[in-house]
Amino acid sequence: MPLRPGPRIVRTWFDTVINPLVQALQDELILLERRNWTLASRPSRLELIRPVREHLSYESSENLDQLTRSVGDPLRDLIGRHDELAERLQNDVVSIHSLLANNAEFRSLCDSLLSSERLAEGGLKGQDVFGAYPPEERYDLLAQYVVNSTGALSAHYSTAKFWNRNRQELLMALDFPDVRERYSSLLDLGESLAKAAHALVAELRDLRDQLSLEYDVPLATAR
Repeated sequence: MPLRPGPRIVRTWFDTVINPLVQALQDELILLERRNWTLASRPSRLELIRPVREHLSYESSENLDQLTRSVGDPLRDLIGRHDELAERLQNDVVSIHSLLANNAEFRSLCDSLLSSERLAEGGLKGQDVFGAYPPEERYDLLAQYVVNSTGALSAHYSTAKFWNRNRQELLMALDFPDVRERYSSLLDLGESLAKAAHALVAELRDLRDQLSLEYDVPLATAR
């Protein structure tokens, strides 16, 4: 006879795999809608948009394997599709960031905004703009903000005053001739990932409902 999980195993699936993944994927969908890829340029990676397994601890990853073995291909296929697109998105975001950070027109724009005259207009001095960031990283950092479509920064960021003042002008760099087509393709890829994330969330919720009713296990426990 096929092995069947008991309520304790189902409870563990809920707490260590299904519920954390539903929350992580919902957060991912919000970021994708905002076109905030959560790129960090040192090292170059996406911090919050990632393959499914990277949202879980090692122990929880083992539970994910057990869950997918137990429920079969539909869940495994949806995870595979999501993760394939997440990997492609990371590669493309990192590539576009490098392209922009090394773009002569972008560097010229940054230099003009960082000139003594422009900084003085905003009540800034050169050493005030980037805080602990070394000056040679200025293009990488500003390109990171641009690629992530970063909104207004809180005042505790050393770069907040400069970025908030010049944000709209810097974001126009996404329309530079060398960048526009690549960024448009990136947006299409982001939409594909969002569809995959929606489908995976729906599958996880349906599975959770079925297991909850079959094994009399609450969807979540009070903390």
